[in-house]
Amino acid sequence: MIESKYILFVSFGLILALAVWWAFDWYNFYQHMQIGKNLASKAQRFERLLPQADFKILVLGDSTAVGTGTTNNTYSVAGRLAEDLPNSSIKNLGVNGALVSDLNSQLDQVGQQNFDLIIIQAGGNDVVYFTDLKKFETDLATVLQKVTEKSDRVIMLSSGDIGASPIWPAGVGWIFTKRTLEARQILLEKTAAYGVAFVDLYSNGVNVEFGKEPVRYHSPDSFHPSDEGYELWYESLKMNFKNRGWLSR
Repeated sequence: MIESKYILFVSFGLILALAVWWAFDWYNFYQHMQIGKNLASKAQRFERLLPQADFKILVLGDSTAVGTGTTNNTYSVAGRLAEDLPNSSIKNLGVNGALVSDLNSQLDQVGQQNFDLIIIQAGGNDVVYFTDLKKFETDLATVLQKVTEKSDRVIMLSSGDIGASPIWPAGVGWIFTKRTLEARQILLEKTAAYGVAFVDLYSNGVNVEFGKEPVRYHSPDSFHPSDEGYELWYESLKMNFKNRGWLSR
């Protein structure tokens, strides 16, 4: 009888401890969500408009195009590109929270204008917000058709393994890893079909670096890249440029 009571007591203690730990994990998630909202509200996308420039760049996308998570937007992908190409004009239409379907309205803002290079940073929000995969595929095809009519140099980046971000409570990340892989397959197929370069952050080693040092490469919200995280993204982008013979200037 005493032994049964002891087992019951221990079991209850373990359940209580797990419940407290689970509640704390979700509270931590909520706190990081609030930090992320604050970062997004303060983020200003990098843009440098030079009307007389002979090389014009268009940046489309979500918060990663804005550079949310950086301490200064010069550390974003667009900001780093501007440093490497000081005489280029960079129009940035990135918007926090944008889905791939939202890129259509971003493109509407440039009308019939063409560009020497178009960079797309999108897809992560479609993973997080559970965009239907068929819709995602259709939306992506529509956007890629439009951008390839505006430039013969188009390159797309999408987030690596979103499920591996340290923001998620225990037992949740795998859902977003699965979604990441499903979206990635569509991205690989569609970018290839439209002749768009794709920077595969999931498999090119960037994911591994983020996993090794999550605090270093993630911003304080544990979701967006930090200054150094965006640097890894940019270096992957630049390597793709070099491999294709783009931007040799």
